[in-house]
Amino acid sequence: KNVKQAMSEKFNIHFTPHFSSVEKDGEIVGNYDFFNKPFGLRHWMENGEGMGVDSKTGKMVDEDVIVILLDPDHVLLRPFNNDFSDERETVVTGIHLENRKTHVE
Repeated sequence: KNVKQAMSEKFNIHFTPHFSSVEKDGEIVGNYDFFNKPFGLRHWMENGEGMGVDSKTGKMVDEDVIVILLDPDHVLLRPFNNDFSDERETVVTGIHLENRKTHVE
């Protein structure tokens, strides 16, 4: 609650369960911190605000959502924008090349 109050209204925060415990025979025998990122991301995609599958229709809540996952050591050299038409700066491969969108509206 206190964290959300300090943030801009443009941002949301989602807390996940602890995923790094390693269990054997029903007992916690260790901690593997690297489980938190992939399982936390999955938890957010399935349960986060505006994410997941609509239980009534069986469709994604928002098929056009763009997710950018950054580690604290990543550096942004320029702002994100909605223009993906420059093939030198946009990585799109395989089947996604056909009929790909070049702008987000």
